[in-house]
Amino acid sequence: LVKQIIDQLKKKQVIKVKFLPSAIAENKKALVKELAERTKSRVLHAVGFIAVLERKTKTELQNEAHPMERVK
Repeated sequence: LVKQIIDQLKKKQVIKVKFLPSAIAENKKALVKELAERTKSRVLHAVGFIAVLERKTKTELQNEAHPMERVK
């Protein structure tokens, strides 16, 4: 699932992910947050069993990789 989301984010800036209610046994917010972290994306919107993810920019990814370069 994560690989498919990463592939879609390479093609598109924003994607919508729909979860099956039976697949979520725990906290939905935690699941969406973990999915965004693993796919290096940002959660734009999450309501019910649907989440909208946006691909992070190259600058954002570089800032995450080198956080000390921003602080001067």
